Amino acid sequence: MIVKYRDKVKSMESKIEAIMTEEEAERTIAKAEIEANKAIKSLESRNAKKKKKNAIAETRDEGQRQWFQSHKDRSDGKITFFYHYPSVAFSTTYILLNTNRRNEASQREASDSKGA
Repeated sequence: MIVKYRDKVKSMESKIEAIMTEEEAERTIAKAEIEANKAIKSLESRNAKKKKKNAIAETRDEGQRQWFQSHKDRSDGKITFFYHYPSVAFSTTYILLNTNRRNEASQREASDSKGA
C-alpha cells in the first residue's frame, strides 16, 4: 500500500515542481507589477505637482498688472492727451479743486458745530 502511494507521488513529482516554479514566477510577476504601478503613480503625482505649481504661478502672474507701456510712455501719453484736450484737463482740475474745497468746508462746519 505504501509502495503504491510512493510511486504515485514520484510520478507526480515533476508536475508538482512545474507547478511550484510557475507559482513562483507568478509571484515575481505580481511583485514587478506592483513596483511598476508604484513608479507610475509616483511619476503621475510629480507631474500633477508640477502642473499645480505652474497653474499657481500663472494665476499669480495674471493677478499682477502687466503694463504694455513704460512709466515714461504713460506719463507722455497723459501730457499729449491733456495737450490735445485741454477742456478735459481743465474740467478735471476744476472738479478736483471744488471737491477738495467742499470737503474742507464740511469739515470746518463739523468742527464748528462740535465746538459750539
